[in-house]
Amino acid sequence: MFNRDQNPQPYPGINLGWIKDNVSGDSVNMQYPAGPVLDNSLMEYTGTGTFTMDFKPLTIRLAGTYTAQTYFNPFSSTRNAGNIANFMNTGRNEKHLNKNGSASAKFTYLINPSSFVELTGGYFFQNEDWYDPILQKNLTGYGDSVANAQAGVVWNRIANEPTGRFRLPRVLQVFTFAFNRPGDVTAGYGLFRRSNIALTGAYYAQIGKEHSIKVGGEYSRYAMRNYSFNNEDARG
Repeated sequence: MFNRDQNPQPYPGINLGWIKDNVSGDSVNMQYPAGPVLDNSLMEYTGTGTFTMDFKPLTIRLAGTYTAQTYFNPFSSTRNAGNIANFMNTGRNEKHLNKNGSASAKFTYLINPSSFVELTGGYFFQNEDWYDPILQKNLTGYGDSVANAQAGVVWNRIANEPTGRFRLPRVLQVFTFAFNRPGDVTAGYGLFRRSNIALTGAYYAQIGKEHSIKVGGEYSRYAMRNYSFNNEDARG
């Protein structure tokens, strides 16, 4: 599945030309095309399947699912939120990679017509990564002008702006509205990992026409890890 715009909106487009704020001295060319939101795509692959084998008295059932997503979020800017605020810089919309899947195996052994043993094992995982689409996992370079230049993005600083290597470009201020400049790093960085393993076993027996017994147990193990940081303006 591919969506050019994962959340379509009826944007009429903006074409106001250059607007200058005489107080801040900043200028912005207010042009934004109508139609799909720029760099707001979503691509997804999904698969699922089951396989059953009957070896009487043993039955084996295997099942699994897998989903992978790649999308860009123009609304997740950590420095100056909103896709209009980032309309000159959509090439650096935050990139997200999400993967999740599960697998299970179920073994059923028929002892006799009134009793059986059942064993089940399952595994689930979920991975999420989000980062700048250009520097990607080079998180130490997000606020580094040299690292950005090596990646092909040169920060053209304006007069009276701090020029330190570890300082992000200042946002443009036009009549109380803030806009991210081309090439600015607006994305955050994060990793999320979750997994689960589960094992179950049970013995079932039918006793007469009215009674039955079931004895079993379950083991589960969970793991969850998370690391993230926001790309703040002040550095160095």
